[in-house]
Formats: sequence, C-alpha cells, structure tokens
Amino acid sequence: MLQKKCVGLFVLCLIFGSSYIAWLQKEVKLGQKAINNLKLVPAYDFNIKQEAFFYANGFDAMENIEPLQLGKQSYDLDWRLYKEDFTTKKSSHNFPEINVQRINYEKHWSKEDKELLKGVKAHLQSAEFFDTAFWSKNKREIEALISRNKFLIERYEQEISQQNYHSLIQTPNANPPYALYHDIHTLFLTNLYLKGSAGDVLEYIHLKLNRLNENLNSVEKALVIAQVSQAIDVLNILAQRQSKKTQLPQLNIEQLSFEKQAAYEMRNAYYIFKSVDELLKRAYDQSSDLAKLWGRIYTPFAFNFNQSMNQANLSYQPYIEVLKLIKSSCLGRGSGF
Repeated sequence: MLQKKCVGLFVLCLIFGSSYIAWLQKEVKLGQKAINNLKLVPAYDFNIKQEAFFYANGFDAMENIEPLQLGKQSYDLDWRLYKEDFTTKKSSHNFPEINVQRINYEKHWSKEDKELLKGVKAHLQSAEFFDTAFWSKNKREIEALISRNKFLIERYEQEISQQNYHSLIQTPNANPPYALYHDIHTLFLTNLYLKGSAGDVLEYIHLKLNRLNENLNSVEKALVIAQVSQAIDVLNILAQRQSKKTQLPQLNIEQLSFEKQAAYEMRNAYYIFKSVDELLKRAYDQSSDLAKLWGRIYTPFAFNFNQSMNQANLSYQPYIEVLKLIKSSCLGRGSGF
C-alpha cells in the first residue's frame, strides 16, 4: 500500500515537473495593444530633435545660459547615467558642471519672496479671493518681484508660444523644473491681472489650450489644466469689471483624452521592467552552475518582461477607454467639441 502511494506520488511529481518544464519553454509574447501604445512615445535616442521639449527641460537655466542647450545636455546625461546602472540615484543634478548652469530653486527665492508667492498663489486659487485688500496692499512688492524675474517671465512667454511640443520619456531620476516653471506662470498671470487686460488673459488661455493638443506626460497635462483653471478665474474677474462678454473655446477630443498619457506611462514601465530584466540576466550569467539552475526554476515565477508589460497595459486600459467614450459622445451629438 505504501509502495503504491510512493509510486503515485512519484508519478504526480513527474507530471508536475514535466508540465513546469514545458511551461518554461513557452514564450510569452508582447501583446499588440502594448506594442501600439509604446509606438506613441519614442524610446530614448541621442539624435532625437525636440527643441520645444529641451527648452522646457532647461527652463531653470541661469540667465546667461541657453535653456535649449541645458535641457538637451541634462536629458542626455540622465540617460547615460541610467543606462550605466539604473539602480543608482545619480542624475544630472549631481554634476557640478550642470549645477553651475542651473538656478538653485531654493536659493532663488528669498524668505520674503516665498511668503509673497504663497499669498499670490492663494489669491489665484479662486475668484472669491480677487477683490480683497491683498492686491493693493502688496502691489509694490509684487511688481518688484515680477521685475526681478523679468528674464524668466520673458523665457516663459517664449516657451508657451512654441509649437509642436512632444514630451519625451525621461529617467525616473530626472528632475524637470516644474516648480520654478509653475512659479513663473504665477508671476506671468499676476502681471496680466495687475495690467487688467482681459484680452491678454484670453490669449494666454488659448496658448495653454493649444498645448493640451500636443503630446504631454501626465504631470505636464495636470499642470496645464491647473494653470488654465487659474487663468479662467482671472478672466472672469476682469470681464466682470469691464462688463465684457468672453467666450472660451470648447475642449476637443485630443485635449480631453488620456490616451497619450497612458502611452507615456507604458514607455516608462518599459524602461523599468527592461532594467529589472537586464539585472536578473546579469546576475544569472555571473552565477555558478547550481545557482543558474535554481534561477532557471524560480525566475519565471518572479518576473517575466513581456508578461509584466502586458499586465501594465491592462492597468492603463481605462485611460485609453476614455478616448472611446469621448468619441462616441461626439458622434452621438452629431458635432465636435
């Protein structure tokens, strides 16, 4: 009886082992939907030309440094460091030759500047805060702050006017100058408010809405939406004061869609998973024969690149489905936005 049980257990183990070996040999293919999403956002390429992106990436360049040059230099250095060893936390911000060209965000604003900016931002958050004593009380200080940052405001004005912006994939260690960029948006919009020009604010909104037509990553899209929201509050107040009627353009399919943002996240996942895959392969090649055998057995349970990418694509499908809902809504109405 015991012998039969042992034989049965042996046969069961043999069947399980054979099935597992067969499963190991089965190739998991990258799904076509995942491939299509990856094509929407290009991989890193040293020779890629995207001046609008590089200009924005170097927005925190010192006054005497060309933002386009700094942005491209930082972008390439970040990728070189990441490809050398993705496990390190090194980025272009760690290099003195880059840092001397870049504005130190924390030191750029004095304690008084930070307090004033904090107040300005709070008063731009809602139309309810516009008609308060804050603006008349701090007008001289605000104008002085705008004057001290004239070169950055002029740079911002040039940046938002650039066409054909295409967000490129950046390494996880990259640190785009979003904070400084948004602060200068605040000063730019505040300057328009103090001038009282509803027409200039409307033109600014148009420029920002045009940017939503282009290929943005998730952070950039959220930033533009927040900036447009603040600008609309300013426009409403100025229009009411001047008893003017203003008409804002309706958002179109591209502006409302999150398909490109999902594709950007997919490309980001590609680099992360690829790095893990390469790390496991390096560890496998440097192992002893016994460790290689063990790695061959357990690795498929732990990680498979194509399978992980396919699963990531499923996670981002809801974002892509939003575009289908928008399109069907437009068709149902018989007109576009």
